[in-house]
Amino acid sequence: MGEVQLPDVHEIEQQSFPIVAQANGFEVIDKASLDSAAELMQECKRWQKEVRATFGPAKQAAHDAHKKIIAAEREKLQPFEEAERTLKQKTGAYIQAENRRIAEERRKAEAEARAKEEARRQEEMRRVRAEAARAAKAAATKREAERIRRDAQQAAAEVKAAPVALEVPEVEEAPKASGVVSRTVRKFRIVDVNKIPRKFMVPDEVKIRKVVQALGADADIPGVEVYEENQVAVRA
Repeated sequence: MGEVQLPDVHEIEQQSFPIVAQANGFEVIDKASLDSAAELMQECKRWQKEVRATFGPAKQAAHDAHKKIIAAEREKLQPFEEAERTLKQKTGAYIQAENRRIAEERRKAEAEARAKEEARRQEEMRRVRAEAARAAKAAATKREAERIRRDAQQAAAEVKAAPVALEVPEVEEAPKASGVVSRTVRKFRIVDVNKIPRKFMVPDEVKIRKVVQALGADADIPGVEVYEENQVAVRA
């Protein structure tokens, strides 16, 4: 596609430059200068129309060409985008199912390892208590027997309170494909709008503006201050 041809605005620039220069340096200090400012604004408005009229055909042609290009591009892209979307859905469903399966296998493996560790601890505490009972029975004095029992109780308590060191078998990782990245995205859906905290609500400024424009100072909206400001407009 060739370079866009812009319209020639040299004549507009030459003729309108004095108006722009005069407006930029103008001061409104009295009624006479106010009237002059109004005339200058009318001239600025007229030249704005002239510029828009000059660029209008070129803008319209560019706009029409842009629409055609976008439509042609969309037509060619659509089958590939739909194919990619379908494959993403199927890929995502497979990966999600695999992640659930692997997570369940990992949970079962950890539960089995925890059960084995608990059984080992119970066996260790039974062994400590049994050895203490035999030693206490063979003790020479009652005091010695009591000391042996206390030491056995402390040893059993230490075994029970020791940090858990699980030996969990390795579980396969989720499948991956070259060039495909899977990530978990957190989303939400609103199930009861009446339970949403106020801090998550956004004021409807469009509705507020309509009420203020219709009622002005009589608009009674709690939390909203109605004020006025002067805006200057120029009639063409």
